[in-house]
Amino acid sequence: MKLAIAAPLSWGMSRLSPRRLSIGLSLSAFVLIGASQGIQWHFQNLQQSAVADLADAQRQLSATLANSSSAAATEPPFVDRLPASQDNGAPLLHQIQRSFSAAGVTLTASSVSTESATASTLGKQRIVLAVKGPYAAIKACLADLLGRLPSLTVLNLSLRAPATGSELDGQIELLALSKPLAATRPSTAP
Repeated sequence: MKLAIAAPLSWGMSRLSPRRLSIGLSLSAFVLIGASQGIQWHFQNLQQSAVADLADAQRQLSATLANSSSAAATEPPFVDRLPASQDNGAPLLHQIQRSFSAAGVTLTASSVSTESATASTLGKQRIVLAVKGPYAAIKACLADLLGRLPSLTVLNLSLRAPATGSELDGQIELLALSKPLAATRPSTAP
């Protein structure tokens, strides 16, 4: 068995005539130039596509920002929608009691703790309620209260089913916010 050993490239090229060698090199250069132009064309198309995608994204973002700024201009800031600061939570607690009573939910206990508003901080009223009633009535009453009072937030809701009966025992912790004192005072600027 005879092994073929590859000759070095320089040995093979030395056996070519100068004319064949120049034709081979010219053909190789032509192929390389064509391939490089094809690659360049491909990357230019990719770049143009990326620029077009970027322009579309910028247009969409501009439209979104324009829509959100027009919506923000029609809706007052959150603090402006809050009620003025109250020293005690009695009026709010009375309103909550009426809503639960109208929904058929019994309020078995309630407590209110108040943090007064300052010039730069919101006023806070933490209201803890012990309730007894059907789940649907408790849920409907909370939904009604939260819909009517934008300053009211549910901090904690705990419902337990008793061993007997269909009414649930629950504890609801609410937080009511009020405007800072600086936001409630009329402006005295000339």
